[in-house]
Amino acid sequence: MPKFNFADIRIQGLKRSSKDKYMSKKQQKTSPITTPPVDAVVVASKKKAITTNKVVSIETHENVSMDVQSVSSVSDSRETSVRDEAKVPVESETNNLDLNLSSAEMVTEKAEDIIDNWSHVPHETDTKIAFVGIKCDYEGLVLKGKFGLRSLKGECLINGRVVKSTDEEFVTVLSPNTHRGFPILPIQKCEQKEIEQESPYFKYVEMLEQYDTVVLIKGISPQDEFIKYPGYLEIYNGNAKKDVPICDGVWKSSSNWHYRRDYGHEDALKEIVDKIQKDDVILTCGGKDVGKSSFNRLAINNVLSDGKFPFVYYLECDVGQTEFTPSGFICLVRIQKSQSLLSPPFEHLRTPIFQSFFGAFSPGDEPQKYYRTMEYVWNFFKTKIPADEMAPVFVNTMGWIRGLGLNLLADTLRLVKPTNVVQFDANNIRNRNLELKLTDENLYWMTGWHTLREDKFVKYNHLLVTVQINTHTKSRITYTGADMRNLALFSYFSKEHLKKAEDSITTDESIAPRGEFLKSLLSNTPTYVIKLDDVHVFNAGQEAIRKKYLFAVLNATIVGLSSTSPSNKKNDVKSSKDGDFIERPPICRSYGLGIVRGVDEESRLLYVISPLSREEITKVDCLIFGNYTLPDSLLLDEATKCRGGGDVPYVSQHFSQHVIGAESLRAQRQFQSLK
Repeated sequence: MPKFNFADIRIQGLKRSSKDKYMSKKQQKTSPITTPPVDAVVVASKKKAITTNKVVSIETHENVSMDVQSVSSVSDSRETSVRDEAKVPVESETNNLDLNLSSAEMVTEKAEDIIDNWSHVPHETDTKIAFVGIKCDYEGLVLKGKFGLRSLKGECLINGRVVKSTDEEFVTVLSPNTHRGFPILPIQKCEQKEIEQESPYFKYVEMLEQYDTVVLIKGISPQDEFIKYPGYLEIYNGNAKKDVPICDGVWKSSSNWHYRRDYGHEDALKEIVDKIQKDDVILTCGGKDVGKSSFNRLAINNVLSDGKFPFVYYLECDVGQTEFTPSGFICLVRIQKSQSLLSPPFEHLRTPIFQSFFGAFSPGDEPQKYYRTMEYVWNFFKTKIPADEMAPVFVNTMGWIRGLGLNLLADTLRLVKPTNVVQFDANNIRNRNLELKLTDENLYWMTGWHTLREDKFVKYNHLLVTVQINTHTKSRITYTGADMRNLALFSYFSKEHLKKAEDSITTDESIAPRGEFLKSLLSNTPTYVIKLDDVHVFNAGQEAIRKKYLFAVLNATIVGLSSTSPSNKKNDVKSSKDGDFIERPPICRSYGLGIVRGVDEESRLLYVISPLSREEITKVDCLIFGNYTLPDSLLLDEATKCRGGGDVPYVSQHFSQHVIGAESLRAQRQFQSLK
């Protein structure tokens, strides 16, 4: 992008004088046209063609230099019909074109005043900043990358969050390729705040004055400085041939894979947002990948934007696909108004106000412990949250809705006693739907794993949402639940550095390149030395393990850092009758996760990497390990580097395929680049 002299800038069609004249497309074809001056630059885009003599710094869909006679070739058939409907009188208007106008007044005659749906202007000196103008009739501008967003003119809506020109703070948007993009939708009728002329952004807003909404986009960091998660290097890669770069680390996506307003839950969302009260409990249920979490994020953003509540609560009951923590936790999170949910789960991790480490990704093997853990966390909310801090609660449930999963869902409903239940059904994938409408009448006749049919009737408002699931995924890389768990784990151990990067939006502080995840993990995350004699070690896995293998089991293992103090302890799960085995864990409060990076058997010391603060780590008196392992992609990446490249033991494909059992594992799609 060349540098521009802003003192001489003349933007096409944005500041017209009384001498401006117009020229129709038909006249461009039929009337003779004299070649414009050499210093004239013609900028053509899908909906506009205007000639000016100054260098143009505004960028639209297509910035192309051509002569006046070729302008009409860039319009498609739909836009041609729009021009034809204008019915411009046919006269030899181009014969009257004054080519002797001063260079500042060089314009065309009788062109329709149609401008692009969006345009952007890069900052004069700062490559991390750009200004984007959007028309109200545009279906939405989808930007990908990591950036802060602030409205300078008008208002816009992004995933339920209203961004106003009166807001002084940036809204953080993190949009990788793992999830749909968030369209930026201008709001037509809104309060307008005139930007002051003293503002350093005034001239940019003036350059985009014909657009209804003007937003400031500030990239968090250049794309090559994004942290590189092993096995997921492509999640912030754009399409260099099709995508439009906006600023450092931000681009306009050419894909139509983004969230839409007509998803099917509009009526349910409106009813909840309009009628929500302080003591409401909203529970979402349905099969896997039907939109429960997306709906929760959208509803929370809408409720917080409405301004009725300064915060809301979120009860996470899906241990396999958690929203604000790494997987394996049941937790209670308080979401402030400033913490808009404009990113996938692994990019907006939060510190819960209360959590307990379940230690597995499914409650199938220990349903009783799952219910007791959920009850433990819910009781904290009911008994420990002061009355003046009460707010609506959103409850996320599992996508397991068959057999035992349905029994546990019935237990959850009877435990939290919701005021609203939003049930999701997919009209094109029937096996993801509940076998019945989960109304309060039907719940009365259901038997849970822990609860039976109750005499006390749980009454709630039932909302059925029918959605269409997108099954066309061949054109993009798909990510599984295991991928989301891996990314959440990587993000958790990088969260301090990620937070600094996000904070850089509001400051001029530069963030040094973070490079590879492992280097960031080892250099930026504290390592604590824990004496094994000072803590209890519990096994939350499904296999009984003898105590003599304790050090071997703990080395290179992810552990839950918890506390079994009387104030935090619920009740003990039955310990093994054989004292030679590592005991089962109690249901207790947890503070987070750690990675045991090394053990010293002689000194009985553990070296644990954890993002917890020193104050939090002093409260830990037990370590819980379970079915949580380090991601294979991390181990494979490290093994490859240690060997200096080449084959890795047990992973090589250079062997005879004719030996029984010697077939190589199938390569995972997410580790391959699309061609």
